[in-house]
Amino acid sequence: MKSSQSYGKELILDLHNCDPKMFKRKAIKKYLIELCKLIKMNRCKLYWWDDYGLPKNERQTEPHLKGTSAVQFILTSNIVIHTLDLMGNVYINVFSCKDF
Repeated sequence: MKSSQSYGKELILDLHNCDPKMFKRKAIKKYLIELCKLIKMNRCKLYWWDDYGLPKNERQTEPHLKGTSAVQFILTSNIVIHTLDLMGNVYINVFSCKDF
């Protein structure tokens, strides 16, 4: 039987009591740029999901829904961030076939 080889590494962070002022697109993008430099990953496309540009009456108000999500594709996979503004929480997932 051929031995199985593992591909990919994953880091999951569950952060609490964070400063929600840092949950804006500009700050998140800066974080992603710095993180990719630090772990030596090549950034590709960045996608956002949030209430940006929506009328106030259409924005999320539930604590577990109000926030920003970003997917930063990297050459070897992706980095995903979810913020919960009203709770001060951030969830980060880094997955890559390249060591970091």
